[in-house]
Amino acid sequence: MLWDPIKELIKKEFFQTLRDPRMRVLLFGPPLLQLIIFGYAVNLDIETAPMAWMDLDRTPESRELLATFQGSRRFVVEAEPTKEDDIAQLLDRGKVRS
Repeated sequence: MLWDPIKELIKKEFFQTLRDPRMRVLLFGPPLLQLIIFGYAVNLDIETAPMAWMDLDRTPESRELLATFQGSRRFVVEAEPTKEDDIAQLLDRGKVRS
């Protein structure tokens, strides 16, 4: 019951806004223009991902996995730290990404 007048007011304002042709252009034009421009301008493809490799296991499987990453065009192994403090420094300096 409390929401009925609010719903009617929203409905009235919506129809009033769409009645005016200039208001329709102002309402729908900029979002459509942004959609078209950003569709061509924004590229979210990852070309390379710098990473650090910390291998505490040192098994043949882990070395094989490292070789797979090194053979990929997408991943670049920037560092092979031996301590967790080194990882924090690499992340802080922006050398690798989490």
